[in-house]
Formats: sequence, C-alpha cells, structure tokens
Amino acid sequence: MGNTRRRRQSPKATGKSRDDRGQPTSQRPADQLRAVTHLPETASSADRTAQRDVTSTEWMVRLRIRRQDGPERVETRRWEEFAVRASPGVTIAGALGAIAASPVTTTGVRVAPIAWDAKSCEVDCGACALLVNGQPHVACSTLLATVARGSRPITLEPLGKFPLVRDLVVDRGSIPDALRQLRTWIEADSGQPNVTNVARAPGVERLRVELGRCTGCGACLEACPQYGAHSDYVGAAAINRARFAILDATGGLAHRARVERLMVAGGVADCGKAERCVEVCPQGIPLVDSLQVLGQETSRELIFGWLLGPSS
Repeated sequence: MGNTRRRRQSPKATGKSRDDRGQPTSQRPADQLRAVTHLPETASSADRTAQRDVTSTEWMVRLRIRRQDGPERVETRRWEEFAVRASPGVTIAGALGAIAASPVTTTGVRVAPIAWDAKSCEVDCGACALLVNGQPHVACSTLLATVARGSRPITLEPLGKFPLVRDLVVDRGSIPDALRQLRTWIEADSGQPNVTNVARAPGVERLRVELGRCTGCGACLEACPQYGAHSDYVGAAAINRARFAILDATGGLAHRARVERLMVAGGVADCGKAERCVEVCPQGIPLVDSLQVLGQETSRELIFGWLLGPSS
C-alpha cells in the first residue's frame, strides 16, 4: 500500500426527478403531503399513488426556532415553534418570510418578528447562513423538502462560532478580518509591468471562477473543528481566497509573499484535514484542493525559500 491519500472532491449535483412545474419531488416527505385535488372513489390504489406524487404539492411543516433578544440578554434565550404551509419549491428563507408576515406560534401566541439576515435571497451574498437541524445551510437555497424530518420539527439556530446579534443574526466580521490578515486583495496598481498578455495555463480562468464563487457565508468555518475561539486558524474561506489571488495575473506577481503569509500561526498548517468544509459549502467550491495545494507550496517555501532570498 502506498501513502497516497484519496482526496475528497467537492460534492457534485445529482439529478432529481421533477414534477410538471420543474420542482424536485424525490425528497418530498410523502407522509406529510396534503392533496390539492381529489380522485373519484373508484380510482385504483396505483392511480391514487400517482396522483399524490404529481398533484400533492403542499404540506404543513413545523419550524422550531431558537431566539434571543440580544447578545447580552441570555435570559431571553428560548425556543418558539411555528407552522408554515410548504411546497416543493419553498425554501427556509420563504418559510421565514411567511412567519414574518404572521408571527404566531403553534400555541396561538403572537410574538415579535424573527430577526434574520436576508439581503438578496439569490445565493450570492451568504448573509442568510444559519444552522438547520444542527448543520450549516444558507436559507435562500435550502428547500424545506430536503431538510424535513417526518413528524419532527425542523430546527433553526444561529451559527454558533460567530457572536450573536439577535435571534438568527450573527456578526461574521471575523471573515473579512481573516482576508485582511492574509492580504488576499489584488492591487490594481502594483507597480509591476503590464501583465494583461501574460500566458495563462489552460483551465486557470475556469478554476478562478470556481474558487471565486465564495460568498463569505461562513458555513465552512462553522463546520470546521479547527476554527473557533480556541484557535487562531483563519479557516478555509480565507485560504481559498489567497489561492484565488495567486492565480490572478496581477495577484500572482506577489506569489511568494502570499504563500509566506500562510506560514504563520493560524495559517494553512493549522488545518486539521477534517474536510468538513467542502462537505457543507453551498457553492461546491473545492476548498480541500486549495488547502492541499497551498499546504504543499508553504512546505516548498519553508525548505527552498532561503535559496531565493526574501520575497518582494
């Protein structure tokens, strides 16, 4: 047996059966579906099953939401439960929107609207990240049907590794802080010769597009056992952004300097290789690839960097 370790790849989208409206049906919780139309009493059981799969497009879902009125008001921490009418295309964000329109619990008590981040609801800002049944998700792209648990309620909680603001809202300021620490930005005026016509390796731009899909939602950090108050680890999102900058024609001019910033405490060597980051990334970014590639580059710089002298 060799020492080659099989690298876990980013999750790939799989085909799902869809109904006549183009909505996924394969993960619909059949025991909770409520038929919209009805077959005649003489219809066969096979016809009734087919009708349920095609026309049963709504069911009731209970959401159990953890709430707190402010970061210092721990005494207000509580769970509240709501019921919403769902269909195959309804997301967590849609359910929260429905609750906001009528914030009445399952016990009939009208409560204050739930605070949650909802900037665009188009999967391009990451603001609505939260815990769904204990796992990080983005509310705007997570279908209720994919997280329903039979008769048990779906639980919603704020991300646990970021300071709480209120209810489902957290302060994710540590994410841009890590980007500043690694200086992952690309300077338009680098003082270097024009690099517009620099030859690029095949597939580099395609890879940069893939790496650049990060929205800073924080899901990878929430899932990472190395990231948190107990560690200086900057996390996969910032390290992936550093690789994105290195692959840029202009950003790559400071290649060695960017690698050196990853060699300090909290850098790429602090990755515990749990690979949970790539499992939960809603954008399917190959985060493990970035960690491994830059881990190899920091090793080379550590061994051979002295031959090249200080980086510019």
